[in-house]
Amino acid sequence: MNKTLMAGISAVLFGLSASAWATGPSESNAAGSSADAGAAVLLNAAVTAATVQDNTIKDNAFQHAEGITQVQQNNGSNNAMQQGVAVSASTTKDKDDGHTHSNFAYAHDGNGALVGGNVSVSLGNLQDNTIKDNAFQQAEGITQVQQNNGSNNAMQQGAAVAANQEDNYGASKAIAHSAHEAVVIGNGAAVAEYIELLDPQHNTIKDNAFQQAEGITQVQQNNGANNAMQQGAAVAANKWDSIWSTALASSSLSAAVAGNGSAVIMASQDNTIKDNAFQQVSGITQVQQNNGANNAMQQQVAVSVNR
Repeated sequence: MNKTLMAGISAVLFGLSASAWATGPSESNAAGSSADAGAAVLLNAAVTAATVQDNTIKDNAFQHAEGITQVQQNNGSNNAMQQGVAVSASTTKDKDDGHTHSNFAYAHDGNGALVGGNVSVSLGNLQDNTIKDNAFQQAEGITQVQQNNGSNNAMQQGAAVAANQEDNYGASKAIAHSAHEAVVIGNGAAVAEYIELLDPQHNTIKDNAFQQAEGITQVQQNNGANNAMQQGAAVAANKWDSIWSTALASSSLSAAVAGNGSAVIMASQDNTIKDNAFQQVSGITQVQQNNGANNAMQQQVAVSVNR
């Protein structure tokens, strides 16, 4: 993805909170967005013994975070964790210059999860998720983070952004759709760790964390068992000199994890992304880390830009 396109995505994302997007009145523009989520977690069993469980986001935490930051941390068992964002905008310009007339923008994000009939046993755990010292550093538009310590979970994140930007000549449509469905049923997992190892099951993203992160960064960390982890992003934009343009971006993921068994003995499991972490990252970064068992992990990005 070249720098021009990156700049386009950045403009769509960051402009949502910038005064530059509201320089005058607009005519006949329409923007709509919807986000919906549904989850059922039922008839699961989890046993955790001698645990030290931890989720950490460290000292400078979200640092320069701007528009739409969602964070979830959790210490385990029978959970479905979902995050979704839908943003649509038809930006404005002076009505006398003939720009941004009769534009339409629509964004939708939907998540659905069923977690049922699973069994997880973990003994002698020391589980950890860490995002370190400068945390999200320069983070801007739409950052979603989930951390979790295990068991019968489906973790999903989605972002949909649709925008008609200023200097668009009009009659343009931008439609973005992001949807995820996950079914995790009838799985079994057993993990037995030596707590003396002092490092069983870790997920770490290190010291400068997301460093220069910009538009749409999604991160998931997890410590195991019967999970489906999914991330999706859809961005549709009509930029500067477009007219009668249609931008359509759709990201759709579905996963089923069923009837599996897993046993791990004397485990020391680790996922690490190290010291300068994502360094100079820009538009749409997705990261998943996981420590095992019966999982389907999926990531998807759809970008459509008329310029």
